Amino acid sequence: VQISSNNELSYYGPISIGGQSFNVLFDTGSAILWVPGTTCNSSECNGKNKYDSTKDKTFINNSTFAINYGSGQVSGTSGFSNLTISDLTTTNQYFGIANLIQFPQISSTPWGGIFGLGRSQSTITLFKEQGLISSSQLAFKFGRDNESSSHLMIGTTDPSLYVGTITWSSSSNSSWTIPIDDILVNNTQIGFNNTQSLIDTGTSYIFVPSDNATKIYNQIPNSQNINGSFYLPCNNQVPISVKINGITWNIDNRDLIDYTSSENNGTCKGTIQTGGGWILGLSFLKNVYSVFDQDNGQIAMQGLLFKILFIKENHDLTNGDFLSRECATKELFTN
Repeated sequence: VQISSNNELSYYGPISIGGQSFNVLFDTGSAILWVPGTTCNSSECNGKNKYDSTKDKTFINNSTFAINYGSGQVSGTSGFSNLTISDLTTTNQYFGIANLIQFPQISSTPWGGIFGLGRSQSTITLFKEQGLISSSQLAFKFGRDNESSSHLMIGTTDPSLYVGTITWSSSSNSSWTIPIDDILVNNTQIGFNNTQSLIDTGTSYIFVPSDNATKIYNQIPNSQNINGSFYLPCNNQVPISVKINGITWNIDNRDLIDYTSSENNGTCKGTIQTGGGWILGLSFLKNVYSVFDQDNGQIAMQGLLFKILFIKENHDLTNGDFLSRECATKELFTN
């Protein structure tokens, strides 16, 4: 599935429910699929596609739903229908039809619903039970604007996008939470031992407890806490890495700064901020190929493989005439 970036702060793609099309955020941090309904009068529904159950012959009414996020809440009715994503169509998919959305960020995004892909979500299990896929896996590659594409694979992985053998970390029974060995700042371990972190494709930032955030930014010269938000120099070159299952994954310096926020006297808002617990969001996940295995309750991180086009031009050195052009690809990988 080709997915799209919204300023690299969220990644979304197309689905259809009962033959009606929607753009949804793919979110491993929640477990409910919902889209706006025709009865939604919230400002967040303006300009979004709205589901109409009267136009869906496969719809089965259920009850109500409600879900809280870190940035808002959504509620409405619920039901079952056919769900199509790429060339896969499953029947009897449970989903919410939102009539109240209190989620300000949605108003300015190109997506209007959220596809919860948490550990307890049933969609991938349904795909497998109905014989559409052989393995209940989701694999993500989050690309960069104007640089590389983004992909979601369902039921398999794409070996052309990563390097090495896949190695797994066991997750908790209820969420995509795995052990984190440590954080390294300037190649020095901070000492966050026995930490558990949610791996969340629906979160833009990296969130850590307040004291952990302070320890991280204390290692970055000229960083500061401004009204509860951490800022670092806009030209920061201090590397930050995450160590998982004995492997250290480097975070690109571009991913440590939120470029959509305003500068503050030469400092920029960092993408590592204070939260109630550990969450590794897109600021980290853009740097790895991530695989979520529903069958076995485990997550893998792999180095990204890039193919860069090189052009070799052949000239007649005696008079400078152009003779030919050869194109080739060279494979590079992160970490």
